[in-house]
Amino acid sequence: MLTLVTHKVKVGCARFPNADYHLFMGPDVPIYKFSSTPTLLYLDQSFAQAFDRQHKSVLTRMEKFYLDMQNENLRRARWVFATNPGAIEFLRIHTGLQNLFLRPLTGINLEVNNVDIKKIIERKRCTRDLLFIGRNVSGRGADILLAAFRLLNDRCKEAYRLHLVGMTREELGAREDEQIVCYGFLDKSKPANLATYLDLLSSARVFVMPYRGSLLAFAMLEAMAMGTPVIVSNVTGITQFVQNMENGLVLDETAPDAFADAIERLTQDHQLWERLAQNAYTSMKKYSWDQVARDILGVLNFQHAE
Repeated sequence: MLTLVTHKVKVGCARFPNADYHLFMGPDVPIYKFSSTPTLLYLDQSFAQAFDRQHKSVLTRMEKFYLDMQNENLRRARWVFATNPGAIEFLRIHTGLQNLFLRPLTGINLEVNNVDIKKIIERKRCTRDLLFIGRNVSGRGADILLAAFRLLNDRCKEAYRLHLVGMTREELGAREDEQIVCYGFLDKSKPANLATYLDLLSSARVFVMPYRGSLLAFAMLEAMAMGTPVIVSNVTGITQFVQNMENGLVLDETAPDAFADAIERLTQDHQLWERLAQNAYTSMKKYSWDQVARDILGVLNFQHAE
């Protein structure tokens, strides 16, 4: 597989020898062997997990090969851009890269933002729907949310409803409960799935993510773009986008009772919810792919001006 990708990179570089820059989506092939043109590396969300091997005390021969190649590509690149704040922080501290753009370049599909926000907030105001989106039960904290949800409905007269996208009831390990709806993976390239996804974003009262570790959830940003206040853990990759008491609630504790208390507070304090909902919508307007392109071009134009 690497040989095929490498061949395509080599052919692509040869086709555009007079380009100002060559842009690569990640450093997973030995770019420096094929291109003398200045390179730009754009590290997407999947690259955040590539650093796991850096923490291992013992590396296999293949892991060391990939690590050395990635680091050489990063070192030689003219500029390195990344979507994930956690990856940026790691690269800044552990590699000392001088060519690292320190702000995450994160774009979301803002077609979810082309809505009548007044109508959306009015709809949300009338629901007690909680939304979780993620395909990793443990890392994303779905088990914590499930325990919090049980606590919440035990103490409240009006039942909440929990919608989980990205996992089945079997994967979650949840018993049958009409108040818990699991959708499994929604392929948004299919119109029916996209309609379901957008309907969930537009009806959810609160978006909840009890993350255990550094990660960026684009679904969280899309939920905020639909005027959904969020309740999240205080972890790198999240708090760069969610400000406590501004567009969501950021919890230092990941215990189920802490999340149950936060959900109850946010759904019962109507003034707080209203303010966070409006701020969540407003704060996401700057995260478009058009803005990402402008940021990159701004860096390159500055480079040429020097």
